[in-house]
Amino acid sequence: MNQRELYRQISRATGDSMQTIAGMGFVLVEDVEPEPEPQTIDWDEHDAASRLRFVPQWRRAAAVA
Repeated sequence: MNQRELYRQISRATGDSMQTIAGMGFVLVEDVEPEPEPQTIDWDEHDAASRLRFVPQWRRAAAVA
């Protein structure tokens, strides 16, 4: 698709003239880089690899006098 074809398709979709569409600043975007994958961590895998375990420390209730 070239710029003129873009204007033509937008013009057909909106009903505006191609001159009006051309003045609105529509442009073709080429060679768009894909967005990087979100950086996440699997904490279960991380903990298994590091051999660290969470061991809760239970506190005794204070004796009421």
